[in-house]
Amino acid sequence: MLEATGPDPAGWQIALPLAVAGLGNGLFIAPNIDFVLSAVPPREAGAASGVLNTGQRVGSAVGIAAIGTILFGTRGSDLCVVISTA
Repeated sequence: MLEATGPDPAGWQIALPLAVAGLGNGLFIAPNIDFVLSAVPPREAGAASGVLNTGQRVGSAVGIAAIGTILFGTRGSDLCVVISTA
């Protein structure tokens, strides 16, 4: 997206990708939580919810770190030039 919009994108240029990501997250996360919590007894729902949320946050952090490592490992010098000229 950075190559398509340049280093200073307008708000409308990133609104559609963010809307698609938000829609996808909304359509996946709520049913996923309902599905997981329906499999545990009601008295353990709080603990199960906490474990589920912790797993989601850890998974997000690891995924972002992995993608960042791959991105900057393969395109790092290009990105540094774009950032420094901004």
